[in-house]
Amino acid sequence: MTATVFVPGVPAPQGSARAFVVGKRAIVTGANPKTNPWRADVAAGVRAAIGEQIVHPTGAVAVEMRFVMPRRKSEPKRITPAHTRKPDLDKLARALLDAITGLVFTDDSQVTELLATKRAAAIGEQPGVLIRWAPTSVAALTLWPQEVAHA
Repeated sequence: MTATVFVPGVPAPQGSARAFVVGKRAIVTGANPKTNPWRADVAAGVRAAIGEQIVHPTGAVAVEMRFVMPRRKSEPKRITPAHTRKPDLDKLARALLDAITGLVFTDDSQVTELLATKRAAAIGEQPGVLIRWAPTSVAALTLWPQEVAHA
């Protein structure tokens, strides 16, 4: 099943985990308090898009995620500059993959192709993330054409 969904909101990065010991128990917490609400929003958006009939692929999955970050008020009005500031793209991707685990695939180790981008929102554009996924295999065509041949 190939599917595409846009989840509105301000994307939140995974952040680094922090661990400490209380008595004889280890406690692990995330460094970013906005991550869990963002992951819940993503999961709800994906669940709404695919319905209650969740079919987990047993093999490899290709995932595309295109993050649209909020535009700063100080950014130029005529152009949309690249989003070359925090949060890091890899941390945004980690949070999103964790949010869709159990909905799109059983385990994120099934993701064999990953395309992730981030950019600032155009004027009037809503921030969020566009997610696309499909089962894939080494022999099958993938979501994205090969752009670079082996040198």
